[in-house]
Amino acid sequence: MVARIIVFLLLAAQMAFAAPYWSPGVSAEGGWHDADKSLENDGDLCWASTAANMVAWWQDRHPQETAASGAPRGLEAVWAAFRSAFQDSLGSTFHCLRWWMDGTLPPPQMKLTEAAKGWGRHAPAPLREGDLLMYKAPAFDGSGNLSATLRDLLSKGYCVALGLRQYDEAGHELLSGGHMVSLWGLEYDEASGTVTRLYLTDSDDVVGTWPQHQKGLFAADCTPVPDLRYSGGTPFPGLTLANRLGWFRPRTTITTIVALHADAGMPPAPAKN
Repeated sequence: MVARIIVFLLLAAQMAFAAPYWSPGVSAEGGWHDADKSLENDGDLCWASTAANMVAWWQDRHPQETAASGAPRGLEAVWAAFRSAFQDSLGSTFHCLRWWMDGTLPPPQMKLTEAAKGWGRHAPAPLREGDLLMYKAPAFDGSGNLSATLRDLLSKGYCVALGLRQYDEAGHELLSGGHMVSLWGLEYDEASGTVTRLYLTDSDDVVGTWPQHQKGLFAADCTPVPDLRYSGGTPFPGLTLANRLGWFRPRTTITTIVALHADAGMPPAPAKN
């Protein structure tokens, strides 16, 4: 009996140490999405694949309302629509989502095809303040606290995409450009106030590119870096990601956050009498 009590207390302490947070409807068992590149005219569309993941998750939350627009439904259909609408080039998850939701045209450098320019606006209602967010390093949501920002977004009902960059010890970029992945959950150390593990999906799960990658949801352990320098500038508290080759090398950190709320673009709930 004493041994069982000790085991229980150890498990409880472990759970308290790393509290799990997930986007609504998501767990380690399911609810997340993972649009993967084919490497046929989509090699630079990591930003569009994360947007497709987020749209599919948003559609899961509101199946009846999102079906009424007549837009493609489900991950594969949405991902195919994005690959058709955008040429293979660098872009923005935020602008892709805004175009899908309210029809706002993305910047010209994202190379939206002429045929797709009038095709957006699939949200049932106009976007409200806070429906779609984008934060960038070093300030992020204004607090400069990356760990707390990520925790708060998941706990407040958002689905999140993360922009990654690689840096050396001096804070200089090792590769030009960046990479986008989908964040579905995290573990947060309440005592230290830092994220210790992220649960992600990645569009680079393609046979032949990084064969050691497993498809689907995976965990990336995080290490806080108190004085990370973004492009060699002002130091800020960041996180480095591990457990995976390719983009997940030493000094890979988060520099952009895009967040879509579960109820984005939904009509307001009727007033109660």
